[in-house]
Amino acid sequence: MSASFRSRSGFLRAVLFFLLSSFFMLVSLYIVTHVDIVDSDFFSFWLAGKMALQGHSPYDEQVWLAGHQMAAADWISDPAFLYPLPLAICMAPLSLLDLPIAYAIWVWVSQWILFFIALRLLALFEGQARYFAFPVFTGLLLFRPLFPLLRNGQLASLVLLCIWVSAELFIRRRPFWAGWILAFAALKPNLGVPVLGLFALYLLFSRRFRGLLGIGAGLLTILLVGWLLQPDWMRAYFDVLTYKQVNTYGYAPSIWGLFFLLTGMNVKGSIWLSVLFCLLIVSAFVFLVYTRRIGGYYEALSVDISLAVFMTPYLWTYDQILLLIPVVTIMALIHKRGAPFLVSAMFFLLVDVVFLAILWSSLQIEMENLGALIPLLLFGVLFSLLNRRELSPATVP
Repeated sequence: MSASFRSRSGFLRAVLFFLLSSFFMLVSLYIVTHVDIVDSDFFSFWLAGKMALQGHSPYDEQVWLAGHQMAAADWISDPAFLYPLPLAICMAPLSLLDLPIAYAIWVWVSQWILFFIALRLLALFEGQARYFAFPVFTGLLLFRPLFPLLRNGQLASLVLLCIWVSAELFIRRRPFWAGWILAFAALKPNLGVPVLGLFALYLLFSRRFRGLLGIGAGLLTILLVGWLLQPDWMRAYFDVLTYKQVNTYGYAPSIWGLFFLLTGMNVKGSIWLSVLFCLLIVSAFVFLVYTRRIGGYYEALSVDISLAVFMTPYLWTYDQILLLIPVVTIMALIHKRGAPFLVSAMFFLLVDVVFLAILWSSLQIEMENLGALIPLLLFGVLFSLLNRRELSPATVP
């Protein structure tokens, strides 16, 4: 490769980086100027970081309320901070900035995370990656969870980053650090805990014990960091978590909300049906692992994410951004099975269309519960594709 070619390639990459950075910043500024930021989800992250810096507990209801009142917030979603205390520490640097600036930076970073992960996932198509760039990025642009994620300044993009980094470390044969990084997905427990629980099953049945040790070490790190700042933070946090679960049960686009809707809002009936169905699909996941039909970490994480998003008791549409990994993985699996290009390339667009159909239905019933069908359908497709694989030793690097 000539020096002039490398120079031109570097120049084009610099121009692309500048253009994308500028575009992402314009999107961030648009959101900041069109959203009541003190009533956004990001405000709670920013406020928790500020309270941590000032030596206050974000689980102190009086201080939490006073923080909202000082910012003239009209909406207080929770009586205290809804996330683990170490997340407040992570957000402390942003809380040093004015809220609009911190919000814009956070949305800008979130866009870069999603773009970078989508770009890196193209490697799943191996030598055909360049042909799938347009379908993947078009699908992401039209992906229903994208806009609410950015508009609310939510955290799911950071969870997605932890999962992707973990997968790459597993592939590079660094299982302990892969598990350690994956554990930080628990900073958003409604997504991180089920993802960790299911992936721990995969590691256990696959006898990859160093990955399990890494997850344990990561969770211990989270607990110790919180304990150093506030020794009783776990008790205070579980009080808030219990309050949130009791007051929001049945309205999430997950299995719990789906059966709550299908049973005519019968709480006990929906709980029993949800538990039984969870056991059924976890058994299907164990079957795939035990029979070695899962051939790689991205396949394992795709099944894991689909089930975690479907089974979690509490989430909203923006949390479904994690489904980016299963969707692209399915596209790659369909392509590798020899399907025509249009069949695999159009899969993401098909998911977008299904999302829009569910959105239309949700507007009619004024509930988001039907969104649970998306991760369930993705799991069904993954199970079908992987179950057709012949029994053979796992091919995970």
